[in-house]
Amino acid sequence: MEFETLQLELKQLLQRGGMTLHKWYTDLSPTTVQEEFPLVRYSEEIQVKTLGMIWNSISVISVVLHGFADASSKAYGAVIYMQTVSITDESNYQLLCSKSRVAPIELVPISRLELCACLLLSKLTRRVISAVKMQIESMQLCSDSTIALA
Repeated sequence: MEFETLQLELKQLLQRGGMTLHKWYTDLSPTTVQEEFPLVRYSEEIQVKTLGMIWNSISVISVVLHGFADASSKAYGAVIYMQTVSITDESNYQLLCSKSRVAPIELVPISRLELCACLLLSKLTRRVISAVKMQIESMQLCSDSTIALA
């Protein structure tokens, strides 16, 4: 399917949902090759759904993963960014993937939801490490919950 057809279908789908698209921005061109790792929840294979980014690993000398976990009374989630440092010491940050969950209907303490967010981040990080075909130099995983960190 052509790139322009996909754009038109997305615009029509958003309009049916009552959302009007005012601006269109994408860094993908019709010639961009996308690689997708579908995230299957109960699969034994290590798979991760990324944002379709392809990195030029030839000029990359360092890869660092930055992960963040947070929660509220309604939901909790985790996000992972990838920092790449090139030969020219230029740093590039890209959103790699994220995952979120709706909080249970019954009342659950925020500290417990923060712990669930940290668990979600650790599982997501493990899958990313297994799926990314690059040498990862280091990881920094963050949470603003001192109770969950303890």
